[in-house]
Amino acid sequence: MRRGLCIFVLAVLFLYGSDLGTTQCFAQSKFAFGVKPGMGIQNSYFGFTAGRFLPYAGLDLLWMTVNFKETDYRSSYDEHYGQTSTSTYWEERTTKGKAILLIPHFGSKFYVYGSEASEGLRTYLNGDLYFSIPSVSGEEEESWRYTSDGLTESGHSSEKMDKETEELVEDVLSFWGFNLGFGTEYMFSEHFSIGGEYGFRLFFNKIKMHGEDSGSYGEPGYYYHSYQEKWDDELSLTLKMNYAVVALNFYF
Repeated sequence: MRRGLCIFVLAVLFLYGSDLGTTQCFAQSKFAFGVKPGMGIQNSYFGFTAGRFLPYAGLDLLWMTVNFKETDYRSSYDEHYGQTSTSTYWEERTTKGKAILLIPHFGSKFYVYGSEASEGLRTYLNGDLYFSIPSVSGEEEESWRYTSDGLTESGHSSEKMDKETEELVEDVLSFWGFNLGFGTEYMFSEHFSIGGEYGFRLFFNKIKMHGEDSGSYGEPGYYYHSYQEKWDDELSLTLKMNYAVVALNFYF
């Protein structure tokens, strides 16, 4: 992922520098800001115009919370030689988790038609590269109450999510991807346009897990058994989807 990001950024800088050298448009460059309502991610960008190119970057935030509650209740009645006893047991376990995802993205538009026009229709091709940076935390709480023949005992405990589980969840939420698309925008003035964009988006994720275990039982010389095991698991995910959005663009 890092290698792909570096190649993409260098390519944008190279094309931008080449375009500056051929069109001498640095004095005409403008700051650009755009929003894409309903996009989910990559719903806004900040950039600047550079001839036929508009390199940009943005940052999306995603918050997630999970609450899982599990309740057990048991009752019993015993009779032994005329003696009776009753008991009840109640237990509640709650697992809480939250995750925050930072999703930076980098991209560029290339205007195929109308890049110099302050009014009228413009068409472009675009590409983006994005990845997620997750932060995960969680806690498990347990409450219980036991009653037997009128006597009651109760307790409560809580424990934070262990580091190994946090890392596993972060691996699941760590993804990268890119999208390619094309769009049009109508320049109502040199400072504002409304457009539409259509494209294809790909998500990638790969999870690797490693573990090992060993143990023994029995008595040497009579019957004794020992073992060692290691395992490596790998899960790959690729998601492909298309998208279509309306975009609002501002130029200053």
